[in-house]
Amino acid sequence: MSTAGPDEDAQFAEIAARAHERNRDRATRLLEIVAGPVPLLPGDRREARLLAHTVAGSAGTFGKDEASVVARRVVRAVDDGAESDELRTLVEELLSALA
Repeated sequence: MSTAGPDEDAQFAEIAARAHERNRDRATRLLEIVAGPVPLLPGDRREARLLAHTVAGSAGTFGKDEASVVARRVVRAVDDGAESDELRTLVEELLSALA
């Protein structure tokens, strides 16, 4: 098994930082969606699910386990038909986990 050197560690840290920033952007977009029309429009529901699913995977990959867990809860809530108030609470929790 080989270990990463300083250059690889720096590259990984840079990739992780970019992923974290994109996840915050995704969560911000999620908040915009759930602040929108009630009930959520089908296209908004699909976008919210995709964003949350993407955050769950990316956050988990880069060690943000709490954010990954909360993002999976958002996915389940969207799948279960939750509406804006419940989703807004979860998305705010997600943003806190990503802070």
